Amino acid sequence: MNRAISPCTVALSLLLLAACGSGSSTTTPATTGSGGLSTSPTAAGALSDVQRAINEAAPGSIVTIGPGDYAGRLVVTRSVTIVGSGAATVLRGIQGVDAAVIEVHGAADVVVADLVVSGPHEGLRIRESARVRVENVVATDNGHDGIDVRQSSDVVVVACECTDNLSGGVRVRDGAFDVLIDGCLVARNLDPGVEIRDALSVTVQNSTVAANLDCGIRVRDAAAIDLTGNDIVDNVDYGVRIRATPLDPGIVRQQNTLTGNLEGDVRVES
Repeated sequence: MNRAISPCTVALSLLLLAACGSGSSTTTPATTGSGGLSTSPTAAGALSDVQRAINEAAPGSIVTIGPGDYAGRLVVTRSVTIVGSGAATVLRGIQGVDAAVIEVHGAADVVVADLVVSGPHEGLRIRESARVRVENVVATDNGHDGIDVRQSSDVVVVACECTDNLSGGVRVRDGAFDVLIDGCLVARNLDPGVEIRDALSVTVQNSTVAANLDCGIRVRDAAAIDLTGNDIVDNVDYGVRIRATPLDPGIVRQQNTLTGNLEGDVRVES
């Protein structure tokens, strides 16, 4: 998939201007004064407006989220493009809710771009979906994975940053296939920077995978994996770990830069 972010049939521009106030730090998201986001049906907050727009959008609609530091989450179940204002649009999830800040579930032809996700659980989860593009998203300081792709196909993760998450940076698993990770920074995560498990046809290219507290890239029980043009450096474990996957370690070394990994460049496990 090579879908650019361009005008669609219907544009729903919800310019949500919110300031970072004391309300955004409470465990129950504030919906007055601070402009905090809430999924509660009893609260009329900015996120409920975004969620309503997503739920009611015609296929291919664009929903724009303006600058703000928001507490809340979004669930995407239909074809829509969600565009933030870059680093100025921060979604922080909800404390006590064991769910991703943004979840794309059972959808097709979805774009999520130009925003930050930083929550108590996962940042962005893509599940049972197809033709999803994630572009210029920063997934940082999440309580679990930054970006999690499972049981989905034709997924592109491009120019994203997955950093300082308490689990992995990017995880591709549970039968996911045709996944491209391109031009991303995956750094300082507590688990492997990129983990590919039980997946088919996954490419990681032109990315920096650095200083993760486990290995840089772990590949297990997978097939048709391509690692090309990556800087896999300064990880605490191996640069690349391979298990039950037909991936030639010599080619991995030839096609990538592997330096400074404390345990070594590539390990093939039985």
